[in-house]
Amino acid sequence: MNAEELKSFLKNRLPPEINRLILHAAELAASQNLHLYLVGGLVRDFLLNKTPNDADLVLATNAIKFGQGLLEGFNYKATLHPRFNNLSADINGFKLD
Repeated sequence: MNAEELKSFLKNRLPPEINRLILHAAELAASQNLHLYLVGGLVRDFLLNKTPNDADLVLATNAIKFGQGLLEGFNYKATLHPRFNNLSADINGFKLD
């Protein structure tokens, strides 16, 4: 998977607000010198050319703090999972972890 294929997939297969949020996450991570990874079902769906209904983002830092910063200014409900140092958000039926 190269960057252009992934951008095209995200643009064509995800709701625009989810696409923007994932691209914003990538920009936010890059601005903090963090490596952000797309994993799980979204990658599977990309490989199978299916439309995803969730996305899992992984990074090696405080995911709760990063996720809160990512969602700041948006009106999305986030659920914190301190035991696992992550959070999840439901964005109009699309699940983002």
